[in-house]
Amino acid sequence: MYSFTQAEAFSPDGLSAWFSARQEIDAAIGALESAGVALMRLVDDSDWQSDGVRALHEQLRQFQSRAGVELGSLQARESEVEAVGVA
Repeated sequence: MYSFTQAEAFSPDGLSAWFSARQEIDAAIGALESAGVALMRLVDDSDWQSDGVRALHEQLRQFQSRAGVELGSLQARESEVEAVGVA
């Protein structure tokens, strides 16, 4: 949790912007986590032996991988926002 002395270091606009950034990052992380779970199920469900479905399976696997990369990036931004709030 954050102390009030840390919060006092921000201007009201700065504190509002910090909370807004934090909420948006949390929402984006939640959306990417949900997408990752859905993509995992689709990857498993599309593991068939036809060329078309195999291509779909590979594309879904790539989407899942990209979602993971974006999730990692957002988690890094989350850490940066947290560091600003702690400083």
